[in-house]
Amino acid sequence: MKLNKIYKELLIESLVSESDMMLETEIARIKAFEVNGGRDMILPYFEMLYELEYKYNQILNNPFRGNETRKENIVNIIASKAKELISKLVPTLLSVFKQWVNNHNTDDMETFTNTRVQELIDSAEEMRDIDEGHSVMSQLVGEYKRYGNGDYNKLINIIERNPEQFPGVYESLSEITDEMSDNERADMEDELSNGLEYFNDNRSTSFETEDEAQDYIDGYTSEIEIAAFFHDAESLDDAMNGTAGYYEIFSVIIAPLWRRHWEGQVSEHVYENQEIVNDLEKIETLPLKKQFGEINKALNATHANGSMMDHYENEYGVTKDDLDALSNYDVDDWNKELRLIGTALGGN
Repeated sequence: MKLNKIYKELLIESLVSESDMMLETEIARIKAFEVNGGRDMILPYFEMLYELEYKYNQILNNPFRGNETRKENIVNIIASKAKELISKLVPTLLSVFKQWVNNHNTDDMETFTNTRVQELIDSAEEMRDIDEGHSVMSQLVGEYKRYGNGDYNKLINIIERNPEQFPGVYESLSEITDEMSDNERADMEDELSNGLEYFNDNRSTSFETEDEAQDYIDGYTSEIEIAAFFHDAESLDDAMNGTAGYYEIFSVIIAPLWRRHWEGQVSEHVYENQEIVNDLEKIETLPLKKQFGEINKALNATHANGSMMDHYENEYGVTKDDLDALSNYDVDDWNKELRLIGTALGGN
């Protein structure tokens, strides 16, 4: 009997000792985690925050069989490090949400137009060597088909009937025809330098003097009309000089259709994401559990929104797969640690 009692006492002492060692190790690890890195540390910050949130909630939501002072100590340490991480992560989320709200506010169609056209330009550039038909103009026609049930010919009819609304388009095409005229005049100058007879033979003309030929050259303009560049989307895209024409086409033709199609749905998302912005901006005033909740809400919204997720990945290197991995993390090791320091998970 005495041996059994001694054995039990030694076993308890051993378990307590192991628990104390685990606690000290855990506290030291949390304290040592530095929150002063840059872009490459954003994912590790989320990973640590997820771990701290889980342990914080489990310790507070389950019976604790250890010393209450010990419990309070580790809860305070977890809370302190979690708040430090949150203060580092919130600005990254705010930057993405604020930009999205600004770019999708249907009350500011100029900003939306600029953003959308730039997306089309970037997409065409990325696909240049893969799909020659993925030009900015072909994408604009695709948007017109989607939101206005129109086609390329209808889009061109609008441009031709309202040239004053598309100065950038016509300026680009005029520059092309002027350049073609200049090149043709230069060729004729070279031909005339070889003699009048040579010039007349090449040009099927019958000028009697070089002065007459020179007057013809000086007054020459290309016979190719601007309308020739409207033949198809790729021809027009090739002729476009600069991006002003793209913005005009989207702003005048597509943006009103887009707004009519999406306004209700986009406005709802803008409202929801603006609410997330408002909550994140005041997060430091909330209890820690609610701070965890606001971070999770923002991450879920980011995860569900392709453009925001892409932006967050480009800016901070955190991908959709990374967030999925956090959500599906195996917490068995954390549970073992929690039980060892005295947390009775599920009553055990």
